[in-house]
Amino acid sequence: MDLQAKLEQAQRDNNIVIVRMAKEIEDIERQIADSEVTYSIGDRFKSPDGDKTILVSAANLQVVMAYLKSGSRDSDLRAVTCWHKIPEAEFNRILDFEEFTRYWDARKKCKC
Repeated sequence: MDLQAKLEQAQRDNNIVIVRMAKEIEDIERQIADSEVTYSIGDRFKSPDGDKTILVSAANLQVVMAYLKSGSRDSDLRAVTCWHKIPEAEFNRILDFEEFTRYWDARKKCKC
């Protein structure tokens, strides 16, 4: 095999490795995204005293926790970066670090 053929074979081999590595990176990024805890409007929670609340949207990418029975607000309006993928740090700011337990995940449409 001459030098030119060896070089072309090495390039093909490298391209195969690059494609495989890119797929592995995508898989890892997907796994990380799936394992990240996020919240969404429509998620339902139980307060420490057993009252049920729901995370609802307001204008300009703002959310608020509202009691399901009375409809009254449990928190002030809080700005978020995205209604459908609220990171845990933003969510804790919404609740002022109160302990609420999510029992319905709106995006997964399932009980937690």
